[in-house]
Amino acid sequence: MQEESWDDMECGQLPSDALRQVKIQRDPAYGFGFVAGSERPVIVRSVTPGGPSEDKLLAGDQILAINDEDVSEAPRERFIELVRGAKDSILLTVLQTHQVLQSLS
Repeated sequence: MQEESWDDMECGQLPSDALRQVKIQRDPAYGFGFVAGSERPVIVRSVTPGGPSEDKLLAGDQILAINDEDVSEAPRERFIELVRGAKDSILLTVLQTHQVLQSLS
């Protein structure tokens, strides 16, 4: 089977359940409970067990927006600024790439 790159895919081809919004409450001990890395798009690297992102985010999820601001092409510094600036909660729009890849196979 030929693998498609994200650049080759049209947004209209994405399964509707792959793109979703997740609201996460900040925890005093865990923060938001996830670690993200890379640039454009930002990828969830890990989720803290027992943290507020557990069962909401998965490693490999792409974060496309924070509080309705598109960060898919934003510099890493802007992403960090938005996360740090969120006081009690954060609303993330994520693309769950593992669901997209499963649906393409």
